[in-house]
Amino acid sequence: MTARCPSDLRLEGYLLDPERSELGEHVGGCVTCRVRLERMNAGGDDFRQYVFPATIDAVVAAAAPRPRPGWIAPFLPVAAACAAAMIFLLKPVPPEGILAARGEVLSLEVFTGSSEGARQLGNGELLPEGTPLRFRVKTTVPCRVRVVSADCEGRVVLLYPPPGEDSPIVSGTSVLPGEAKLGGDEGPERIFALCSREPLPVLALAAKLSDQATGDDDRVRRASRLSGLPEGTLQATLLVEHGEEKAGQGHPEK
Repeated sequence: MTARCPSDLRLEGYLLDPERSELGEHVGGCVTCRVRLERMNAGGDDFRQYVFPATIDAVVAAAAPRPRPGWIAPFLPVAAACAAAMIFLLKPVPPEGILAARGEVLSLEVFTGSSEGARQLGNGELLPEGTPLRFRVKTTVPCRVRVVSADCEGRVVLLYPPPGEDSPIVSGTSVLPGEAKLGGDEGPERIFALCSREPLPVLALAAKLSDQATGDDDRVRRASRLSGLPEGTLQATLLVEHGEEKAGQGHPEK
């Protein structure tokens, strides 16, 4: 790459809209930049196919990151990650109290089947591994909803919508279509519902979850909210426990 070649960020902009990009002439005559673009496209294909369910370590390894300054450096090499950087460097989401004062609130209810029909799960409830779940969210403002989970071993699972689908806009009370299964083994797993005005970049969201809500059992149990999301993002969470230990004993949430 010569000194006149554009940055990775500008090349990402070219990928998003080649016809309108001012880099068309340069790319057409620069073999180095065309190779870089091919690598970015290949990284994006790998991301869409293999990220979820997977550990964030596997995500980072598949992305083959290039060193960059700043906390988000390991997650920028593919096209989706560059777009994520532009959004996640905005101001952090205000505390929930400020959003609530503006009338912006999100709630999450999680249901599983029982002999008597659908049963709502309580926070910290014991749940057998592989149990199918359904979700109901309630939001006071229209926003795009995504439901994800994280466990102590760093697994991040996209629960809704399915991988490769855009986050739908919801308003009021909505039962999300389809069933989902958590990815954790024995121990705690935390479910987050997130609702934003614009779609949340999945790779950067996985990085947030891995950084703030995984690592050990107590950390998962304490992670009642995520910080550093785009401004105005609403969130709600529910903790479940896998295994034989009775949920809620010896590890109260903080």
